Amino acid sequence: MLFGEIIEPNTRALCEDDAEYPENYECNLSWNITEVPDGINNLYISESLRITTLFQKCVIGSTKSYAELTPGNVQIYRVSNDDDYAIICKSTDIIPGLIVEKLEQWLELAKNVVVITSGLITLLQNSHETSPCIIRSLCYKTNSVHPKLEVPNMITGLSASVFSYCVHNDRPCTLYIGFFDEVPLDSLNTHSLLNLFEQLNLRISKRYTFEPTNQFNNLYV
Repeated sequence: MLFGEIIEPNTRALCEDDAEYPENYECNLSWNITEVPDGINNLYISESLRITTLFQKCVIGSTKSYAELTPGNVQIYRVSNDDDYAIICKSTDIIPGLIVEKLEQWLELAKNVVVITSGLITLLQNSHETSPCIIRSLCYKTNSVHPKLEVPNMITGLSASVFSYCVHNDRPCTLYIGFFDEVPLDSLNTHSLLNLFEQLNLRISKRYTFEPTNQFNNLYV
């Protein structure tokens, strides 16, 4: 040890003001409304860029949001009928547990919670299936026609937090994760997921078609 060298403590119990640790993270999340619906039949929660894009283009469309959580980048929409709602969670740096705390009233009112997220096929372990989109599921007090997510695959982010909350509070919940190749969304790799949406009683306004994102550039072939 050199003179004047700073040695970090071996236990986090001695770190009281380090912003690196989640327990010292503060964020003031607030809704733009104060009232929640009297009853919720199905509550659909979508996370990851691919799934939120599908929801926005094929389910939500031009529908205005029912509620918004700021700065969590979370919007809630009425879908299908007045008793079904969809929560769209776009990319955010907010700790998922803090968002779940703000969603607690919605989760408690919902008769059924459905969480949908996505991942890369290259990260899917213990599966030899080949498909443009491979769907796996986790269920608590519900049933799914899709295979159970194999061990040792893991779910992270808001999806994992919501599912854990439902299990801990004995609320019915189903989690679906679609594994994609690292390619843009098109009519082929979104087909099975949109079929899943319809099985979940979501009204599909249109099917997804490939949309080029780099139409204007200086590259010539």
